Parts: sequence; structure tokens; C-alpha cells
Amino acid sequence: MTDITITINKETVLNDVGRLTNYAGDRFVGDDGAFDRISTTGSEADMLGQFWQSACDGVTEAMKRFIKSLTTTTNYVAVLEVSSSYDTNLTDSITTNIQNCITYHIVSQWYKLTNKSESESYAREAAAQLNEAMSKVFFKKKPTRKGITH
Repeated sequence: MTDITITINKETVLNDVGRLTNYAGDRFVGDDGAFDRISTTGSEADMLGQFWQSACDGVTEAMKRFIKSLTTTTNYVAVLEVSSSYDTNLTDSITTNIQNCITYHIVSQWYKLTNKSESESYAREAAAQLNEAMSKVFFKKKPTRKGITH
């Protein structure tokens, strides 16, 4: 078995959530109050923290068979025990998928309150990112034949 560590920085995720919601609020056509309603600000930190925990819980549930250790308070740090044939080149990509999953989950939850028409598309994208990460975790390299030694 091989251990890999997935680390997702909470501050980075919440900054991405802010960037996405600010952009959407700014681009919303036909609603003068859209920016104030849709974009996140520091005053929503408690609610966004709940959405962060919910997203982390969803990732943990999907990956629980691989989790060797886990921390979700400040950042999401999961040590996964994967097959010895796991391709370690995929770890950075899995980390990106999980970060995107958590970001899109938070945006989806926020949009349930502020921008319902966009909520479901972000929920689907969060699920797609998690499915892609899981596919990579399960992927195994083909065995290679070792050279004969004399």
C-alpha cells in the first residue's frame, strides 16, 4: 500500500468562492441588487464555514475507505492509503479535483440562498469533480516486468 496526502487550504477555497460569486453578481443582467445579494463578503464567514464543513464531509464520505487520517478544521488534510499500483503522478490532479469540488459545493449551497437558478449547475459540477478524483484514486498502473538479473 502507498500513502498520499491531499491538502486543501480553506482560505484558498473561500477566496475562490468569493471570486466566483463576485464575478457572477457583477455580471448578472437585469437586477441592480444582484451584486450585493449574490457576492459573498466577510460577514457571511460563519455560514460559509458551515458550507465548508458540509463539503469536507461529502468528500470524506466518498473517500472513507481510503482515509488513514483526517483533519478538517483549518484545512482539509487527508492521508489516503491507496494501492501500491497507484500512479503517484495523479496526486496533484486529485488535489485540484477535490479543491474544485469543495469550492463548487460551497457556491452551490450559497446560491440556494442567493441565486437559485445557478445552484444546481454548481452542485453537478462539484459531483463531477469528486467523481473524477475518485476515478483517479482507483486507477492502477499496469504492472511492469522487472529485468532479469544475473
